Amino acid sequence: MSNDNTLHSTTELPFFFILGRSRSGTTLLRNLFDAHPNVAIPTEVPFIPFTYKKFGRVKTWDDKCIHDFVVCISNFWKFRNLHITAAELEIILQQERDNTPKFSYTDVIKTIACSYPSAFRKSEIMLAGDKSPSYSLFPQLLYKIFPDAKFVAIVRDYRDVVASVKQVDFELPYTSIICIYWRFSQRQILKLVEKHPKQFMLIRYEDFVLKPEEKLEGICDFLGVEFLPAVLNDFNQPKAMAQEFNAALFEKHHASLKAPVNTGNIDKWKRSLTDFDVRVADFFVGKWAERSGYKRLHSGFDLKALWCSIPTLIMLFLFVMIFLFTSILPSNIRGRYWSISNIVARKYYQFHKKKTHER
Repeated sequence: MSNDNTLHSTTELPFFFILGRSRSGTTLLRNLFDAHPNVAIPTEVPFIPFTYKKFGRVKTWDDKCIHDFVVCISNFWKFRNLHITAAELEIILQQERDNTPKFSYTDVIKTIACSYPSAFRKSEIMLAGDKSPSYSLFPQLLYKIFPDAKFVAIVRDYRDVVASVKQVDFELPYTSIICIYWRFSQRQILKLVEKHPKQFMLIRYEDFVLKPEEKLEGICDFLGVEFLPAVLNDFNQPKAMAQEFNAALFEKHHASLKAPVNTGNIDKWKRSLTDFDVRVADFFVGKWAERSGYKRLHSGFDLKALWCSIPTLIMLFLFVMIFLFTSILPSNIRGRYWSISNIVARKYYQFHKKKTHER
């Protein structure tokens, strides 16, 4: 788990993000790059959108500021994914700060990425990155914070995303909400790809699994790191999977990662979604389906899909209002709130799973 030879200054490293909605292949891409000996990328701890407001413009990262930052993110519900303690992280940040002139918020993020104790042996770290499905809702913010970073966005057929989300218990399984998030994310990403083609790369999940070696080589070329075909065989080592995932959750949510990259998860929606699910999905995604390379079965206005989704649209509206309200609260309180809301969402899903057919 130790690195043999990392750069002395992580702040000099180029940085990249993996973007994409949940169940779209972001974990697959992240694991492939974690297996690369020259890339540092931790499991997802998506605290950037929740800490930037308070810490993003800090100019002097003294010991108190670093301590406050670590306390803030250690309250975040996924902090344990870093596999280091808050005390260890605080020391690492202090040491990097002492070796870096004009230590900044982006330097903090890079340092955290390089502090992750990967299960794969590393040599010289030449690239650092971050990944989280939630980041696909904030691509413009990430670009604002990291104007020199590169972004790899992966998109999957929205109907397969719906089918997959309905099988897990960490997101609300409502077709309309899933597709609104998909559309919102894809609309922003496509605009950024068009505006900044040298920094944003968009790939389709289906294309990647059809030709994984060719597509991975293209991504590596885009990011400026050597393409190593061996990572396609090494990325799902049991040791790495055991470190990243709880055994029960791995079998429940990511068991497909045990196999080599394959096309087995393409078009599952054709077997698992009802026609009404598809109608709702096509309606809420709209023209952004074709703009992303997917053909809708139903086009035009669908009054029934809209009418039957009103209860979940109200729920989504309330959720957004709560999000906007909590955004003005102290960052440590926001972290606790999102930890609690994640648990509530799971319980809500479990309680209504048997009753929920669409929405």
